Amino acid sequence: MSHTQFVAGIDPGRSGAVVVIDVKTGRPVRVYTFDAVGVYTALHNFSVSFDLSEVPIYIEKVHSSPQMGVVSAFSFGKNFGEILGYVHACEGLLTQVPPQTWQKVVTGEGETPKERAMDWARREGVLFRLTTPAGKKPHEGAIDAYGIARYGREVILGAFEAPVEAPKKKRPKAVTF
Repeated sequence: MSHTQFVAGIDPGRSGAVVVIDVKTGRPVRVYTFDAVGVYTALHNFSVSFDLSEVPIYIEKVHSSPQMGVVSAFSFGKNFGEILGYVHACEGLLTQVPPQTWQKVVTGEGETPKERAMDWARREGVLFRLTTPAGKKPHEGAIDAYGIARYGREVILGAFEAPVEAPKKKRPKAVTF
């Protein structure tokens, strides 16, 4: 077993979050939401409380979709880039995980991934820790970040293999006439 005490999961969306969990118990230790204080402040608070070079960090590997508008896609990519830059600057141990991969640990009931994650967090007994800053309703970004952190925990404990980046296909060279 690893000597790592904590693992963090990051949902990089506009209403995303960082959730740090205890590797032994799988329970949330700290939750930092982006919509309450902004991405940089949340990441700063995270880096002040934990040595990012010693906490494995798992982030959802995301990309914009054709359904997003230009401004929305830009904002989304900006958030993701800011998070990657901040964590790398702090020498963080960062692993990108596709949603379909980390969602294997989220085994709740429901039609959509969000509904399954909400049901799973409720059954895990951690929903109260993953609420909006006002504390009135569940925070979807925090629930996803918790699922990502739990996936990271399973990797550390050996239940799942670490995600492996597929080699990029080489583009054919352009033909000139």
